[in-house]
Amino acid sequence: MPEAANRPDEILTIKRDKTVEEATTLMIMHRYSQLPITQDMRRIDGMISWRSMGRARASGKACEFVRDCMEEVRILEQDAADPIGAPPCLTASLTATPSTDGTPNHD
Repeated sequence: MPEAANRPDEILTIKRDKTVEEATTLMIMHRYSQLPITQDMRRIDGMISWRSMGRARASGKACEFVRDCMEEVRILEQDAADPIGAPPCLTASLTATPSTDGTPNHD
């Protein structure tokens, strides 16, 4: 079991060489629908989810190990101008502008 599973202050992850059974056990125990797949805490290799397991099995993959059911992820930079991929009109409406007194204005 991943070390993070025993420490609530850590993000729960799983390694790609663990079994799908281990991943599903963690997902059920923690009521998660997906887990990030890492080899170290500095890089996310992908994710495993109920959907990725279902897709892998539906396409005939063995899906024995996490790597067999892994989905790629797209990492967004923290300062990305459009972090959610929304159209410019929606992104503009989600951006808070400072008011004259310095507090956020959410009009």
